[in-house]
Amino acid sequence: EVLTIQRDWYQRAIRPHVASTMHERTLLLKSMPIFQDNDYGQCMALANIMTFRTYPSNTPIIQQGEIPNHIFFITRGHCRVLKDLHMPAEELETLLRPVDPPILSYHSNSPLKTDARKRPGACDAGFFGVAGSNG
Repeated sequence: EVLTIQRDWYQRAIRPHVASTMHERTLLLKSMPIFQDNDYGQCMALANIMTFRTYPSNTPIIQQGEIPNHIFFITRGHCRVLKDLHMPAEELETLLRPVDPPILSYHSNSPLKTDARKRPGACDAGFFGVAGSNG
């Protein structure tokens, strides 16, 4: 069976949710230094084209060498940035000696900080696609 409702009923039911989501996304953008000088309307226009995804723990978001067609913003959680250095084993061993702190984490409610206790887990990312992209 398929439930059919009138368009105006659907619009009345969904509009508050859409408005709330857009407001939250707009405030998220306004809270970022790169967008803080933009007015609310400009940020809302960007928020309108944002897509949100949740990435499970240890899932690559983008691979080294890929040309990205999105700008990623980590909105919750944290991620690791890894780079293949193509170095001889001896040099890598020197670089891989334990250092304090071992992990950099960005938390949306605080400035960039380190936390050796936290390990990468699931993260939420909002991103903008480039026109004509498949993302």
